[in-house]
Amino acid sequence: MRAVIIDPPGELFPIADVKAHLRVDGGDDDGYLEGLVAAAAGWIGGPAGWLGRSLGMQTLEVTGRCFDDRGLGVIMLPARPVAEVVAVSYVDTSGVERAIEPEQYRLIGDIGINPVPGFTWPSTADVPEAVRIRYKAGYEAGHIPAPIRLAILMLVGQWYGNREAASNRPQVELPFAVEALLMPFKVLA
Repeated sequence: MRAVIIDPPGELFPIADVKAHLRVDGGDDDGYLEGLVAAAAGWIGGPAGWLGRSLGMQTLEVTGRCFDDRGLGVIMLPARPVAEVVAVSYVDTSGVERAIEPEQYRLIGDIGINPVPGFTWPSTADVPEAVRIRYKAGYEAGHIPAPIRLAILMLVGQWYGNREAASNRPQVELPFAVEALLMPFKVLA
């Protein structure tokens, strides 16, 4: 299933926290720092991010050809943690779009949905976006796990201090430290 962001997350943490981490005074670089935070968060989080998780609370939508392409009954939703399923709809074999009522499926932890006992996913038309699931995922403001937050700050610090793509100075492998902080949170499947 393919995921797109419908409503992106807001500010992950105050720019004052970034400036304190970098020991930056004044507001001349605030816009630049906000851009660096957005770039780091985009590289780490969201449906296409390295982590496979949503950082700030956002609304996403996945589409696919059918409900259960793995034969398990469970639909694993990308960019976890899933907080709420907003809507599930599909195009039936007659070509009519239909909604599935919330009572007919349930959220499994914070990773996906499956049908409730006694209900099975319906057959769908053979079209690329026959199934559409809209949901909210991510951490509430102020609740991003500390290692993820620190990884963002470390990337921002690296990029803020090294604004060029190449350097004559010896480089330290910062990405290893960032990866070590993020690995316990990485979605592997």
